[in-house]
Amino acid sequence: SSAHPGRADGIDGEMRMLYDQYDGGGLLAIAFRGKRIVSAGRDGGAKSWLLTRPVEGRPLELVPQTEIVSDSLWASLVLQSDETTLWAGHLDGTLSKWALDGAPPTASVRVKTSAAVLAVAVDEERGVVAAGTADGGVELYAIADGSKVGEWRPLAFDGSKGYKGAKTMSVAFAKIGDAVACVAGGSDGAMHYRFLAADGAAGFDEDRPPRPLLPAHRGPVVDLAPARDG
Repeated sequence: SSAHPGRADGIDGEMRMLYDQYDGGGLLAIAFRGKRIVSAGRDGGAKSWLLTRPVEGRPLELVPQTEIVSDSLWASLVLQSDETTLWAGHLDGTLSKWALDGAPPTASVRVKTSAAVLAVAVDEERGVVAAGTADGGVELYAIADGSKVGEWRPLAFDGSKGYKGAKTMSVAFAKIGDAVACVAGGSDGAMHYRFLAADGAAGFDEDRPPRPLLPAHRGPVVDLAPARDG
């Protein structure tokens, strides 16, 4: 049976924000870490599952664990390494942090962002989470308490003739040499990066200017993942 059978009414505007005119009707977001999977659909909220093999030699099975009911649509999900801490970006312009090992799951952080959150990335080592927003921004928050530590608008309208601005569709943290950068991918195909301060909780490095990554893509950058050694 379908994990998210329902579709909320009146969400055409939100779907255009995510997919423009090319909506395929699928899930809105999914996160996978270890044995845990979290999915978000058009019915609102999210569902947590555990991947198990009940009998040796038999196929893997998805066992439903819990459901988080919400009045907002979840556009991006990231699980931390403990597999029980979930960060979610919402189309109502909020970012939230959930403990999935509770009964029921509880939100310890919920902060208001500048616009709908279309992408989320977490850097646990530096204690920050990045939210990519529909107004072309990247906002940094502390993992511990959700306090805002940085803001950057790489894809927002910059006054250029004929340019209306783009949405931040994807974000990632990438190690470059001995530093860490936040990379943003836009709905216009552009990519930009900006270094974090040596102490990630201090936000962006104000002494190192942001830069574009070239060449740009010809279509929206819908996902980013850093390459890992080994």
